[in-house]
Amino acid sequence: IGIGSAHGGESGSSGSQSGSGSSKVSIKSVYVSPLTRARHTLELLRSSVPRGPDAPLVLPPPSEDVILPNLREIDLYSWQDRTKDYLRARHPQEYAAWKKGDPNGVVVDGRKPLLELWERAGKVWEEVRSAELLRDEELGEESRVLYSSH
Repeated sequence: IGIGSAHGGESGSSGSQSGSGSSKVSIKSVYVSPLTRARHTLELLRSSVPRGPDAPLVLPPPSEDVILPNLREIDLYSWQDRTKDYLRARHPQEYAAWKKGDPNGVVVDGRKPLLELWERAGKVWEEVRSAELLRDEELGEESRVLYSSH
């Protein structure tokens, strides 16, 4: 789970000050992967955050969540569910490239999963940024967004 703005910043504990002097972060949009794990993580967050006027984190209702297919996790094709020992033994060069983070050296079933993931992430960034910049113009303020993916 991550919180950021469409303008590129991440938010940690900073937020606007409420009248009671406590820090409050108000999320305008929630973007979530279609994967069950990501949606479950978001549900856990929602259930653990106090509600009410003094809540430190304010989220829109689940009915407003935006599901983005490109937020899904990396697809490792035939490597999926394989152990490290199996990959190290059967695909030593590709596994070494994976460990080094070499996007061109990780080739699985003729595909480059790291590059595919980065391409999808770029699409998510552009989609969210476009939507949120429009929203910011309408509201006259910079909105914070929350992402949930695995």
